[in-house]
Amino acid sequence: MADSCLRILNLSHGWGQGASLFRGLNAELRTGEITALVGLSGCGKSTLLKIAAGLLKPQDGSIEGQYNRSAMVFQSPSLLPWRSALQNAVLPLELRRSPDANQRATQMLHKVGLQGAEARLPHEMSGGMKMRCAIARALVVDPDLLFLDEAFSALDALTRKEVHALFLQLHAEIRFTALMVTHDIEEAVLLANQIWVLKGPDASAMKIVPVEKARPRTAQWRHSPEFGSICASVEAAL
Repeated sequence: MADSCLRILNLSHGWGQGASLFRGLNAELRTGEITALVGLSGCGKSTLLKIAAGLLKPQDGSIEGQYNRSAMVFQSPSLLPWRSALQNAVLPLELRRSPDANQRATQMLHKVGLQGAEARLPHEMSGGMKMRCAIARALVVDPDLLFLDEAFSALDALTRKEVHALFLQLHAEIRFTALMVTHDIEEAVLLANQIWVLKGPDASAMKIVPVEKARPRTAQWRHSPEFGSICASVEAAL
């Protein structure tokens, strides 16, 4: 059993007048693993992600973390339009006044497959290239914990498969812990070690579906009976 990177303890949250998104949630992120968070629209997935990331204070309960640095990747790459790929990727290191910032950012751009594109501005990059740059910008600070809020949802199907393969490759190499929100059950099963299925406002609101397939995982695994069975388990838990 992996050590716990982050623990959610009796967490409850809602929006005014007693309306609850979820109540009494308990779960943990295991160090070095990817956890996917799925659920119907409006069930509180992004809210739970923001609470776990420390961007939002819960109404009740607590978050306990055992990590040094975290980073987040959003649905939109949110690159600064006047800065090149390298200048966008290096920004977190500039803010920290880190030594060898350009060298470290360049190396990370190469890891995500953007070698030769360092000088391109965002309007000169495809959607997949922009997302690769956003991932590089997040990973350049060497985070223990990476949060992703529907980071791959805006990509076309082919580009999304390419980014999935890249993400699994980066995880195998860097071994960060990740919590990712997604609406795509197949994406969750392909990438995650466990899937949190958020249902609604009660103490048993979250079901946890394990994905015990050994890594490395390939796109061909999507066509296996095992993959289909896990997807069906997640659908049944919704």
